[in-house]
Amino acid sequence: MKVTMKWNQQGLRQLERDIAAGTKRIAEEAIEKLDRSARAQFGGKPADEIREPIQRLFANGGVNVTDPELGGYVDAVSGNSPFKWHVSLR
Repeated sequence: MKVTMKWNQQGLRQLERDIAAGTKRIAEEAIEKLDRSARAQFGGKPADEIREPIQRLFANGGVNVTDPELGGYVDAVSGNSPFKWHVSLR
């Protein structure tokens, strides 16, 4: 049996919001996984030694990181400090 559904505008907007929220959650989980990997490999090491390998790690994971954010993140990993990511899907 085949079922056809037609969405009204309100339903479509809600569906789009739900998809965006799910996608953002998946992206945040991917960032957390990359973060665990970076910290395991590079935590506590000098920032100037780990910047390029961390940049490659994120690039290989499909993540584009702005230069200022990368610098802050590298400093956090080097100093074994927390870092707050701002995930954007655009």
